[in-house]
Amino acid sequence: MGEETLLGGRYRLIRALGTGGAGHTWLAEDTTTGVQVTVKELHSPVNGSETSLVEREARLLGQIDHPQVPRYVDAFVEEVRLVRRLHLVLAFVEGEPLDQLLARRRLSQAEAVAVLEDVLGVVAALHELAPPVIHRDLKPSNIILRSDGRVALIDFGLAIDAVERTFQHTMAAGTLGYQAPEQIAGDPRPASDVYSVGVLAIAMLTRAEPHTLLDWQTLRWEGAARHLDPSLRGWLQRALDPNPDTRFSNAGDALRGLRNRADLPSHAATSQAQPPAAPTKNASTPRAGLLTLMLAAGSVLVAVGTVAFLAQNTPAPV
Repeated sequence: MGEETLLGGRYRLIRALGTGGAGHTWLAEDTTTGVQVTVKELHSPVNGSETSLVEREARLLGQIDHPQVPRYVDAFVEEVRLVRRLHLVLAFVEGEPLDQLLARRRLSQAEAVAVLEDVLGVVAALHELAPPVIHRDLKPSNIILRSDGRVALIDFGLAIDAVERTFQHTMAAGTLGYQAPEQIAGDPRPASDVYSVGVLAIAMLTRAEPHTLLDWQTLRWEGAARHLDPSLRGWLQRALDPNPDTRFSNAGDALRGLRNRADLPSHAATSQAQPPAAPTKNASTPRAGLLTLMLAAGSVLVAVGTVAFLAQNTPAPV
């Protein structure tokens, strides 16, 4: 595929963004609009095992209208190297993947809380949809720190809505270390995404690989988080509760708890999960400013699309 190749009769390939077990991701130009987009091309032929994941991702993204989620543009089938392959086109997201930032340094507590609030705000919007959308693969490589200081949430290849919560759709989905116990058992729910965000917090604040903290299916995170403020540790205890019924019930609930963590009751005295919270507004300007400073202190931003789609569901960076 040269730079002048037009896919789908309109997309001019600019350069490869990445290759993984599922396929290729390209940065391309939509010649009808002049706008840069991300094109995902599957390795497997149409009706292959990965095709249903991309079709589901396209359907879900077509229903989501959020400024921090890549916009669905197009999907088409085209013959490439004598094989008919499915392609998914999304709006291009420019920024640095969070896992690349963590490879350089640990985040301060203030920086990590800023990222957590922004991520939870996006996930809360997904959980407020009817039916709720469960991402199921929240991890650093699926979070982009944009140049405007906000985060973008990518890779909806494993996302499902509540209607699809059947064992055959949910078995073994996610990344080792970030999966809630009920998700491993094939019963994901919005609280499962909250658990993954809690693990994300541990990764940001300790730079530990979550799978190394696992004792069977229990995440032993407390020892690595002794340096954190007691109020944040209290929030983490609630977010990482192995029992989804006593965890924050959804991302809106978790966001409210994070912002008011100094007032959270002792989790040991909490018998039931909090009720769902109202839809959460976008993060405030001060938080966006802090994320901008984080990016300015790092290396030159890496232009990325939704490359995380191509990664295997292992805790390896894209």
